[in-house]
Amino acid sequence: MSKRSVASGTVSFGLVSIPVKFYLTAQAKTVSFNMITPKGNRVKQKVVDSITGEDISYSSCSKGYEVSKDNFVILSKEELKALGEDDGGTIEILEFVPATSLKVVEVEKTYYLDSGKGGDRAYRLLVKALTKQEKCAVAQWTSRGRQHLVIIGVMQGALVAHQMFYADEMREFDLDCATYAPKDIEVDLACQLIDSLSTASYNPAKFTDTYRDRVNKAVAAKSAGMAIPVSAEENKPVVSDLFAALQASLKKVA
Repeated sequence: MSKRSVASGTVSFGLVSIPVKFYLTAQAKTVSFNMITPKGNRVKQKVVDSITGEDISYSSCSKGYEVSKDNFVILSKEELKALGEDDGGTIEILEFVPATSLKVVEVEKTYYLDSGKGGDRAYRLLVKALTKQEKCAVAQWTSRGRQHLVIIGVMQGALVAHQMFYADEMREFDLDCATYAPKDIEVDLACQLIDSLSTASYNPAKFTDTYRDRVNKAVAAKSAGMAIPVSAEENKPVVSDLFAALQASLKKVA
C-alpha cells in the first residue's frame, strides 16, 4: 500500500528548517450503519437557518464565536487569516525535554513524520541528535484553524509527532474507591490470577475486533437471504464475594 500523507509542514529550530509530511500511525476499523427510513431509503441531512428554516449552503456561511446565548461575533476570512488561522504549517520547536517526559494520558493522536523535498539531511540530523541526547522536542503547530501542542520524538529511527492536549484541556480526576484496603489473601489470589494470564510481551496481532467480525458475517448472511439467529440475553452471574470471585476466576483459567 502506497503512503498517503495527511498534512505537511516545516519543522524549525534555530535557523534549521525541515520540510516534513505527516502520516497516520494507525487507522481505526469499525462497522458503520446508516440511518434508513421506513421506506428503505437513506436519511439525508440538510443545512438550514435555525430561525427561518431557510436552506443554506456551506459556502455562504461565516464563522462566528458565541459570546452569549445565540449572540455571535462574526469573523471574516481575512480576520481569521490575520489571527493566524493557517500559517502555512510551521511547526516551531520551542524547547527540548527528556524523552521520559512524555505522558501517554496527555497524547491526543500520533503521526509518523517523513522528510519532504530537500529535507533529508536535516531530518536525519535531528533524528541522530535527539537519539544521542535522549530528548524530544516541544513544538507548536498551526493547522486547519487550530494551534496544536506537539512533542516530536524518535521511534525506530523515524520522527514521530505526538499531538498533545493542552494543560487546560486535561480533566482532573478524583478516585472514589480509595478507602478500601484489600486483604492479604485477596492480593495473593489476585497476583496468582495475574500470573496465570501473563505473557512475555504485548502482541496486538493476537487480538481482533470480534464484534466487527460478527457484524460482517451477519451482513453477508442476511444479504444471501439467511436469517440471523437471535438468542435471549444471558444474565451473567453476580458474585458479590470478592474472595469467591477470585477463586472462581483462578479455576476458570486453570
